[in-house]
Amino acid sequence: GGSGGTGGREPLGCPFDENAPPPPPTCPTKDPDQQGASAGCVFYPVDTNPSAGGELAAGAGDFAIVVTNVDTVASAEVVIDENTSEGWMPVPDGTFTLGPRSVETRTFDHRQWAGSGIHPGAYRIRSDRPIQAYQFNPLHGQGTKLSDASLLLPAWAFDTHYIAAAWPRTPADYDGADDWPANLQIVAHEPTRVTVRTPVATSSSDAFPEVAPDEPTTFCLEEGEYLQLTAPERMDSLNGSFITADKPLGVFSSNDCANVPALTAEACCCDHLEEQLFGLSRWGTRYVAARVPMREGMDGMAPPGIDGSPAIWQIMAQDDGTTVQLDATSAVTGVPGGSVVLQAREMVQVEVSGTADEPGDFFLEADKPIFVTQYMVGARYDPFEGGGDLGDPSMIVTVPVEQYLRDYVVLVPSTWLFDFLVIVRQQGAEVSLDGAPVDTTWAPAGASGYEVTRVAVDDGVHAIASPVPLGVTVVGYDWADSYGYPGGLAQRPINPIY
Repeated sequence: GGSGGTGGREPLGCPFDENAPPPPPTCPTKDPDQQGASAGCVFYPVDTNPSAGGELAAGAGDFAIVVTNVDTVASAEVVIDENTSEGWMPVPDGTFTLGPRSVETRTFDHRQWAGSGIHPGAYRIRSDRPIQAYQFNPLHGQGTKLSDASLLLPAWAFDTHYIAAAWPRTPADYDGADDWPANLQIVAHEPTRVTVRTPVATSSSDAFPEVAPDEPTTFCLEEGEYLQLTAPERMDSLNGSFITADKPLGVFSSNDCANVPALTAEACCCDHLEEQLFGLSRWGTRYVAARVPMREGMDGMAPPGIDGSPAIWQIMAQDDGTTVQLDATSAVTGVPGGSVVLQAREMVQVEVSGTADEPGDFFLEADKPIFVTQYMVGARYDPFEGGGDLGDPSMIVTVPVEQYLRDYVVLVPSTWLFDFLVIVRQQGAEVSLDGAPVDTTWAPAGASGYEVTRVAVDDGVHAIASPVPLGVTVVGYDWADSYGYPGGLAQRPINPIY
């Protein structure tokens, strides 16, 4: 088959299998304003290639799927399937009862492919009641140095239109090594035609065509298949790729191992990046850029006199002529004064830091929808060099204020040295963590009326609540490793442009 349906050729992956069974029901959350708005009955985890130089991050059984039951009373019956040549098959020990507010973790061998192609390798989570799901890739922060994590979006929250946030393909950590690939993974819930427009050419092979820059190219995907597109050249980025489909599908953005910032020469230290992206219908116009905790002082080895490790932010526009206002206090450094104007699929990147009391939070407001992504910097990135090698790059999508919830149930994994919740509230609002008031120091996000705190937490399931909507991000650090993901979002279709 051909790559784009031009010249009478069918898109790659067509025709569909007419004998394929229908996908399982998606049981959407009834009220997106309530707890569990990121919960559902069907999810599609994808192994997003944590590797360095072609070697896996760790051995067998290191890709983890974690599920938690947000209900306080009822149990859920859960099945984890893998997509095989014989169709969907339950994995060993993948059928279980998930009690109220309980957590189950299942680990698997890596199922990843190098380069662009259509792969049958997704997993599938089924439940008879709404649950929340995450993937940790790999699971263990201690010893792998190649981890990240994603909040998995339920199939009912998939979208038909995406503009991808992505980090470029960066140099390796040492001379002579290959660059680390940058990828998009696009996974189908049902037979779907998907069309992609990428800003750069993608890698190709004898069996898979190159996607030419800015050339709409169509593919066909069955349930559980995913289209992987890989940037082939150093510093190429799939950031701004436009993805449309005739059925809702899921999109992951990932790097096998990436340096942050994206240095043009070998440096230390890279880490795996991944997030599942939410589609254009969920994009908003107001965001609190609530940065991850500063790493200085956590390990007792941070050098004196350093204000703090920065965070990198990318701001992406949906439409031409988008004006973005940025607002921060005087203690925050790196935030451009006034406004920036972006065209469709254009991105601006800023490196922001601050002080111990105001470490770098700021507020963004645009006249048209935008998407905001945060990246942790590498363990030895100046001015953090010498700080004990704590933490490393991670990718975290930022939830717009319009998608905040009043209640969250989040999971903190058990395999990391330091775990935090980054909480955003309206100034002075009451916030509870596991039923107790959050009595910590809050830092202002400019003059927006929103403020941010960072709370160290124990492993396990945590409930965060407030009478007014708030934002939550989960973050973890280990030696030369890190993870981060949003605690949830309301999934309101607030941007019905398409």
